[in-house]
Amino acid sequence: MPSSRILWTISAILSLTFAVLLVLSWQAATRQEQPENQLVSEADIDRALNEYAKRGNIPEGDPIYRVPTGFYLQSLDFKDATSVHVAGYIWQRFQAKLPEDFTKWASSCEQDKTPFIFPEQIEAEAGIEPELRYEAAGDAGRVCGWYFEVTLRQPFDYRKYPFDTETVWLRMWTRDLLPNVVLVPDLAAYPHGTDGEKIFGIGQRMVLGSWLKSNTYFSYTTTPFDTTFGILGTDELSEALELNFNFVLKRQLVDAMVEHLLGILVIMILLFATMLVVSRDEHKAQRHGFNTAMVLGACSALFFVVLISHIQLRAQFSGTNVVYLEMYYYLLYLLLMGATINTYYFSEEANRATSILHFRDNLIPKLLYWPFIFAFALCISVIMLL
Repeated sequence: MPSSRILWTISAILSLTFAVLLVLSWQAATRQEQPENQLVSEADIDRALNEYAKRGNIPEGDPIYRVPTGFYLQSLDFKDATSVHVAGYIWQRFQAKLPEDFTKWASSCEQDKTPFIFPEQIEAEAGIEPELRYEAAGDAGRVCGWYFEVTLRQPFDYRKYPFDTETVWLRMWTRDLLPNVVLVPDLAAYPHGTDGEKIFGIGQRMVLGSWLKSNTYFSYTTTPFDTTFGILGTDELSEALELNFNFVLKRQLVDAMVEHLLGILVIMILLFATMLVVSRDEHKAQRHGFNTAMVLGACSALFFVVLISHIQLRAQFSGTNVVYLEMYYYLLYLLLMGATINTYYFSEEANRATSILHFRDNLIPKLLYWPFIFAFALCISVIMLL
């Protein structure tokens, strides 16, 4: 049988190997692919509108009226796991050749209501409607600009926390639900370009807290309706073409690492130190003050620390699925339970069922402690992050 030193060396090599693979999986999780549905040119817009018309959403022969729309966001704040508050400017360009309901905007921006709505809006800040801030007229039509503050309800995917990337989008409809009036990105309003490598339409001094700017882009989404709303004059199901302004955010890892992962690592080290004092050698046990009650008390104290920290993490994502970092708390529960069971049976007299625990003074559980932790972490990283 190899010596204890050789066995500890093998354990250290396995732990280091799994730890390196774990870090590599974290690096792979931070890579982000560019969305495929970005609208970065007039050709992209034409292609999307043609596909929309081919699906029978616009009566044959009817023209498509375009309303160029732009966004400039000045602040963003996550209220809870599913609500986000957004403030900034929206402008729209109205030409003289528009349906009757929209012609009024080409002559004056001073109207009772805005020509757009946010379908995901749950409240306007302090009950205030978007406020008209400026208007200008030119050969390309009349431009109306509004300042807005809204809170939106959106489904975010936090499963990869703290390696998650979230997209906050502003979905817009035309207020009158006219099928042949569509909102299009005002690409000309962003002279520095709107391709996938540029961040546009975002205030340079926007404070994002624990988030980093990653990307912005325009896109279209379609929402099928199972109703005609009583006004579309058709019994067939229709769908709305919605203009989205997407703001992609990447989470800063430092906050989550310090707030949760550092504490988890410290608890793992303390639990390992507790396991190291487990011994049937009377001299060692007396020197370290080992007894079964001491280990059970230490595990109980660590359990309440882990539980409180886990509850605090869960409160951030109430109503959502289990997040990646949360799996480390389940790992800690498993380790605490394993350490308790190991100490209890080790303190009993050796028999065939518990002989592995008594091998070389409880050496096997101590050798497997860190390899098991890093192997477990690597498995959940591969399953949940990649």
